[in-house]
Formats: sequence, C-alpha cells, structure tokens
Amino acid sequence: MIKKNLYTVIITSLIALLPAILMKSAMPLVLVFVHLLCIYITSKDKRNEKQNPKVFRMVLWICPTIAICMTAVNYMVITGIEPGADLFASIIIGLAFVVIGNYLPKIKQNSTIGIKVPWTYSSEENWNRTHRFGGKIWVICGLLMMLSAFMSGKAGEIMLVGAIFIMILVPSLYSYLFYRKEKKEGNATLAGLYIGKAGKLSGVFLVVLLAFVAVMMFTGDIEFTCEKEALVIEADYWGDMTVAYDSIKSVEYLENDVIGSRTSGYGSARLLMGTFRNEEYGYYTRYSYTKCDSGIAIDMGKSMLIISGKDVDNTEKLYQEIRDRVNEIGDVVN
Repeated sequence: MIKKNLYTVIITSLIALLPAILMKSAMPLVLVFVHLLCIYITSKDKRNEKQNPKVFRMVLWICPTIAICMTAVNYMVITGIEPGADLFASIIIGLAFVVIGNYLPKIKQNSTIGIKVPWTYSSEENWNRTHRFGGKIWVICGLLMMLSAFMSGKAGEIMLVGAIFIMILVPSLYSYLFYRKEKKEGNATLAGLYIGKAGKLSGVFLVVLLAFVAVMMFTGDIEFTCEKEALVIEADYWGDMTVAYDSIKSVEYLENDVIGSRTSGYGSARLLMGTFRNEEYGYYTRYSYTKCDSGIAIDMGKSMLIISGKDVDNTEKLYQEIRDRVNEIGDVVN
C-alpha cells in the first residue's frame, strides 16, 4: 500500500512538517511521527489489502489536515485575528468529522482503522452496521461542531463537548447492544483479532501517547528578549511572536492576572499560550507561566497581548524593561 501511494506519502509528510517549520518548534514533529506510524501500522494489516483505496487515502490526509489547521490558527493568533482563529479551527475540525463520517461505512473489518471496540469484532455484520450507524452520527456531530463555532459563551462549549461524547459513546453503545442481540441468537463471539493485533497496537500507542503527554505537561519555556526595536517571544510547543515597540499603545502591570478561558492554543501544568478570552479584554493572545499570578498587558490597538515570566520578580523586571523601551521609542518619535 505504501509503494502504491509513495508520492502521496512523501507529500503528506512534508505538509505535516509545516507547523514545525513555520512555528520554529520541535513539538509539531510529533505529528509527523504519528502520521508515519499510522501509515506503517495500516499498511502492515493484511486485512487492509482489500480495503477501499479511498480509506487509505483518508488515513494519509488526516495528519496533514491537522497540520494545515495548526499553521493557519497559529498565523491568525500571531497576527491578531483571534476570533477568526477560533472560528476557523471549529469549522475545520467539524468538517473533518463530517468527511470521516462519510468514509466510515466504506471501511471493511480490520485491526487498525475504524470504530475499534471489542463488539465490532464479534461479527462482520456488527462491524458493518456499527460503521453505517456511526457514520451518520459522526456527520451529525461534525455539523454540530461547525454550528458551535457561531455560538458564544457556554452554549458553544457545551455543544462542542457534547458532540464529542456522542461520537464516542453512541456508536459504541450501538455495537454493544447489537452484540448482545447476536449473542442470544448464537451468532457472535469476541474474536481474537481485537485482543491480539489491535489490542497490542492500541496498547503500545497508548503508552507512547501517555509518555508524550506527561512530558508536554511539565516541560517547556518561554523566552522574552527586549531587542532594540521589538519584543521577541520564543516559545516551546507554540509559535514565536515579535512585537514592535512602536505598535504598542500602552503597557500595564497586572498584580492579579485574570486568565479567562482558552479558545485555541496550548495549555499545560507549566505554560499557557494561544488565544484566550475573558470579560475585560474579550479575545486576546497569551504567553505565560501558570505558576505566576502577575502579568503584563500589552495593548496593540487592534489586539491585546498578556505575558508573564516564570515568577513575579521576573515579570516585574520584564515589565520595567518593556516600558523603558516603549518610552524610548516614544521620545524618539516626539
């Protein structure tokens, strides 16, 4: 399967590299690893030799689509188009699930692609019915995700989270109930296919994923450099940003920084970066450490930026340096 689609594999891998190149961060390289791992595992499953070619092409384009979305959202954030970034991300994610939902009924029983719960492996009929039903659910939930992008406040968040839970739980419940029905009729057994191949592959992938999440949760740094004409922000796991001093309208020190809610971006036990929203500023961009209660509000006219150092002392020093640089620019202009 890889040989037949070699050029597509190369092209999609290069597209998956986009966030790492444009954001100048090693974190998005994980997406390339996941992309290649999915291709390898899918191609090694002998049951996929008779799979619909469109299904394998879908696998090839999932990670590159995520890469394009990440790159676009990051660009919107650093250029101050925060509401547009939030809207774009929700629509693209919803559209992706609509497309996948249309492909689900075409997937033949295998170890690596599809709704892989134990009961779908009890019989081919269970697999086919679950994927036909699940495809409809995913299309509906994808449309709900797209609709949530145009809803403000908690209503949009509830619809988004609710759609995700429905996508996961409802097809699984359907498969289980169908398995119970077939079991009573003596037409179903839990096949070793799930426990053997898919179970082991899922287990290995889960361990790798958990290790990656653990590292991401507690590592990473943000470097703030006050250069001659601009503040340069270099961040691990997210895009860098440059703020020219002459674009800054005002700088304010915040003793009690109110974060609000993250609409897109990166958040961990150590760092908060991306697009956020609170009652005071509406949509704004943030680069900060979670353990620092203070912050610096930088008003750039059309957009707002909130930053902080690792602790209060570092944040105060950074505030003084930025304020002095902005004042110097102001004196030169005047």
